[in-house]
Amino acid sequence: MPNYTPPQHAKPLDLRSPFLKVKWAKDHIANLSGRRVRFLGGHKYSGVPEYDAKTNRTQFVLQGVPDMDPCISLLVGDIAHNLRTALDHLACETLRSVGISDPKVYFPICKSKKVYESESGRKTKGMPKEAKDFIDTFSPYRGGDNLLFGIHELDRVDKHKLVLTITIKTGAWALNFGPGAKWFDVPFIPALKAGDIIGAVEGRHESNEHLSVTPDIAFGEPEVFRGDGLFPTLPVL
Repeated sequence: MPNYTPPQHAKPLDLRSPFLKVKWAKDHIANLSGRRVRFLGGHKYSGVPEYDAKTNRTQFVLQGVPDMDPCISLLVGDIAHNLRTALDHLACETLRSVGISDPKVYFPICKSKKVYESESGRKTKGMPKEAKDFIDTFSPYRGGDNLLFGIHELDRVDKHKLVLTITIKTGAWALNFGPGAKWFDVPFIPALKAGDIIGAVEGRHESNEHLSVTPDIAFGEPEVFRGDGLFPTLPVL
């Protein structure tokens, strides 16, 4: 990807503001990492065996699931906002470098290439052509750079409600039911809740052992991130 080459008459860009915004987002990511570990480690996730005569399977039914720590949602929203704002600060700085100040200018990110081609010119009015051409190389719309689009959507959603982060099943280990036992995995569970079936084995098994599962935290929205784990998604932002 080409580097931004400002026009000859432009002043040097002052990038302190966008860099500070990005640094602040990274500080939040570090805080979020610690909260994630404490939240997941503070509760045991396990399924209790229950025999279902209709299917002739012993199903493992998930017991209580804790409510999501609201601080996790708050941090995700703050991270998205600071990263999105850093891009807007950068866009405004390209204007200031050529002696223009316009609060209506910002870094355009759109829901599709068609919308971007239609609206990005208005959103970058007055910006040096070199800067607009540079932004175009990122393809900042859904289907182009989905990471940028996801940041934009996270920030948009957080303005109206807490960004939903959910627990998901990322792994499980079966108990030993003897040779030939047929184990059934369940489809991806987007949001674990008490009563979910997290696995099953063919036949009746009277084991008193519970099935343990390893959860993680994922994005519930926006759609472009839905089901993706907070980590490793956030460290690449």
